[in-house]
Amino acid sequence: MATLRFEKTFGANAAATFQGREFRLLRTGILQPRVVVTDADGRAVARFRPNWSGGGVVEWNNGVKFSWKATNFWKSEWGFVDAEKNPHLKFFQQLALFRNGARVSAIRETEYTPVQCLLGWYLLVLAAEESARCDRAS
Repeated sequence: MATLRFEKTFGANAAATFQGREFRLLRTGILQPRVVVTDADGRAVARFRPNWSGGGVVEWNNGVKFSWKATNFWKSEWGFVDAEKNPHLKFFQQLALFRNGARVSAIRETEYTPVQCLLGWYLLVLAAEESARCDRAS
């Protein structure tokens, strides 16, 4: 069981749990935004750097990297792939009028899966909020 709880209604920082393990997701930077994932003790365990297409790269403290990318043309499916292009986790968005949802499929479970699960959902929520802001502005 996992939870993701944003700390403020209009903020980007979130508290998360995955099978009893606690994490925080902190969005920092304006010109070069990134997301830092910390453990319960406040130690950074991973850093996500977005790219212009909505995807990006998450790097763990041990140097392991995964790409976050859309896995279909419509960008309704997203996932983490390793350096050899092997898929690890896939998110299938299920959008409704007043709420977002996603089905998650773990293709390869590793020690990175808990943080990937939380980070992937976090990124999808932020993207949906950004899209809604752009729709309201136009």
